[in-house]
Amino acid sequence: MRHGVADLPSIRETHLQKGPLVSLVDLSVGGALIEAKVQLKPGARLSLVIAPEHGAPSLVTMRVLRCEVATVRPEVTVYRGGCEFTRRLEWPALLSESIASVLPTPPARLDASLKLLAERCRAGSSDGSLKTADILAVLNSLHARAIQLDDQLAGPIGDLLPTIATALERRDPAETVLGEIEAQLRAALPRANIRLTPTALPAESGTESIIFRPEHATDLACVLNVQLPDGATLADWQFRLLRASMHLCSLIDAAGIRSGIDAPGAANWQEIAVRYKDGRLVKGFSRDFDPSRLKFTIWPSIGAPESDGMMVPLSGLKAVFFVKELGGDAAYGEDPTFEPGVQGRRLEATFFDNDVLVGTTLSYRPDGPGFFLSPADPRAANLRVFVVRSAVRHVRFLGPTTDAPAGTLKLAVG
Repeated sequence: MRHGVADLPSIRETHLQKGPLVSLVDLSVGGALIEAKVQLKPGARLSLVIAPEHGAPSLVTMRVLRCEVATVRPEVTVYRGGCEFTRRLEWPALLSESIASVLPTPPARLDASLKLLAERCRAGSSDGSLKTADILAVLNSLHARAIQLDDQLAGPIGDLLPTIATALERRDPAETVLGEIEAQLRAALPRANIRLTPTALPAESGTESIIFRPEHATDLACVLNVQLPDGATLADWQFRLLRASMHLCSLIDAAGIRSGIDAPGAANWQEIAVRYKDGRLVKGFSRDFDPSRLKFTIWPSIGAPESDGMMVPLSGLKAVFFVKELGGDAAYGEDPTFEPGVQGRRLEATFFDNDVLVGTTLSYRPDGPGFFLSPADPRAANLRVFVVRSAVRHVRFLGPTTDAPAGTLKLAVG
């Protein structure tokens, strides 16, 4: 979770060790976005000194992931660089309120943290149900912890967490998510025959069978069947990984991901409009959009013959709009004011053609192919938008009480 400087305790100064002063744009336990008057070379290792108004300065080593020109002035060029810390910056102020409310004292072990999260998400929990944004906040925090740990369990769990976070945001159908979990477990435990099915499977000849079920009753029928060759055993970390996968299945159930036509990843039709980088606009229906893939198909109508489908490469697009109806009012001017209690981080994305899109996102990742954005205005024609990362020049996070400027140009569907 990134925090803008305005949301953090007063910081007196930030500078590179034995180097120039820099400005913080935002900060997290895992990294920082900084602006400097010197170019930051991607891949370089630097040390950042953060000096608060009160207390001792913190020295954190970091690796530069990317660098771009932020501002060009007559006297100087200002560069903006995204940096990843080599160790977590354990500042209490960097722990979001949602994480603190979900896991007030998170256990040191990742699998124990997932168990606690699943228990908090259970329907009827005395602590109350959690919102999707809360669950995503914890998953992202645990993923940041996993990539810092050097043990056999952290790697496979770290691979699973983004899968669940993405599925929660996209509302993928349960079958799709379970299939991805099964595939990743098979990769982590190649000697075992692993299957996630609605019911337990009988043991095959010459194998030993282990059955895992969610610890609490769920509406989602899910049994993890693990079959090992005779005489084979599971290491402690492997057993904990399989148990942790059941906690993730409980999260899928608690978040309400089900089979059915309401899930964007299901084999149902969605009304969409795609805007190409060259300005072209194509409207139609799709049933196979998946941002993790390089292309998808648009048909002119629901149930159109397969031959009428048009293949659309994601790399050539600016954005994909999931609309309420294709014949909506294109002249409607969206209100840039955010509704009270809106979930997700407020974000302003500026495209290379200077169009601007404002909304909220639940799991923005700068290294992904793109990200989903929900419009600030609930009366907008778009239910949500998938913004293609390669078409974006600049992303700016808005504060919790900041609205987009009244004159901000909204990216119209047409």
